[in-house]
Amino acid sequence: MRKLARTDEHLALRLEEGDDFFPVLKAILVAEEITTAVLLAAAGMMRDAEIGWNGGGTYLRQTFGEPLEILGLSGTVSRKPNGDPFFHAHATLGDSQHRAWGGHLFRAVVHETCELVFSLPKGMIFYRMPLRADELPRFCPERSGSF
Repeated sequence: MRKLARTDEHLALRLEEGDDFFPVLKAILVAEEITTAVLLAAAGMMRDAEIGWNGGGTYLRQTFGEPLEILGLSGTVSRKPNGDPFFHAHATLGDSQHRAWGGHLFRAVVHETCELVFSLPKGMIFYRMPLRADELPRFCPERSGSF
């Protein structure tokens, strides 16, 4: 069973075995009405993880089917132009031979469990939008409201 706790400043949650990481996380963010957040901590395992390295506009992707330990996971949640939350994540994942693999995380399935803690910054809104028509969407933070 998934578990979630939230305050005005933090969201903590546990994803379960077999959860499709990004769709499940997006559903939680939508339900909690969160479009601006910073990942503070992550622990657990993933499988069927696809990571990539940006080689100048084209990602070199690799998929790892076996279970991998989350050694590091960082990223931000920002608001896409249509209002949906977008989690931009980079991962370092370790295999059973103690090798580490890392890059932009495109997709993954939770293996056993995945624990995540997000900070919910006040006074800021993070947007994800292209700055020019010919480029990928970028992180665009803005101040909002009072501090």
